[in-house]
Order: sequence, then structure tokens, then C-alpha cells
Amino acid sequence: MSAAELSERLEVLELRYAHQEAALEELTRTLLAQEQLIRRQAEQLQRMEHQLRALQGGAARSLRMDNLGKAVAAQLLRMEVEAPADLPRLRPQ
Repeated sequence: MSAAELSERLEVLELRYAHQEAALEELTRTLLAQEQLIRRQAEQLQRMEHQLRALQGGAARSLRMDNLGKAVAAQLLRMEVEAPADLPRLRPQ
């Protein structure tokens, strides 16, 4: 191989490496964002589980007939939960 061919081949390999490095950085950012979202959702689920377990102890079994259950259900309905932007919506925003 001539020096020119080696130089051209080295340049092509350097470009590939740069593109791979950029792709890895983007993947890392995406994974970190997903990890943060999963953590927030896990915390929200734990809070919801805690509230539901609290209902089992002192409230009546049927939430439909129980004022406390209705109050907690209303709180749950008002709770904001983050969702991915590409999640299908039931009603247009």
C-alpha cells in the first residue's frame, strides 16, 4: 500500500470512530434520561402503594361506599404522573 492509500484509509477510520463516539454519547444521554424517568415513576408508584395500603387498614373494604376511599381516590386522580412524549393520548391537548 502506498502512503496516500494508508493516509486515506486512516482518515476513513478516524471518521468512523468519531461517528461511533458521537453515537455512544447520545445513547448514554438517552439511557440516563430513561433511568431518571424510571426512578421518578418508581417513587410515584411507591407513594401510591403506600396510600393504597393505608386504605386497607382503617377504611371500609369497598371504596365506592366509603367517604375516605372517595377522598383518597380523588387525590390519586389529581396526582400528576410524567409520561413519555410519544405515549398515545386519550384526548387531544
